[in-house]
Amino acid sequence: MSERNKCLFTYEPLTKDETNYSAGGLKTLSRTIKALKPFPFTAEEQRKESQPLAGKCQFKASNQKLVST
Repeated sequence: MSERNKCLFTYEPLTKDETNYSAGGLKTLSRTIKALKPFPFTAEEQRKESQPLAGKCQFKASNQKLVST
């Protein structure tokens, strides 16, 4: 992985101690997160992992009608 000089979330410049995310960028996710490791799967590996689960996922759509009074 190449060295980055900006946060992946906020595009803030990184300090020498920060790798991919700035402290401010991590705070946008949660106030309690202090560090975040890179995701261990490539895009291809993610596809292979998700294919068996794709048929099991269900999404219920709610179609609300707008009522004017």
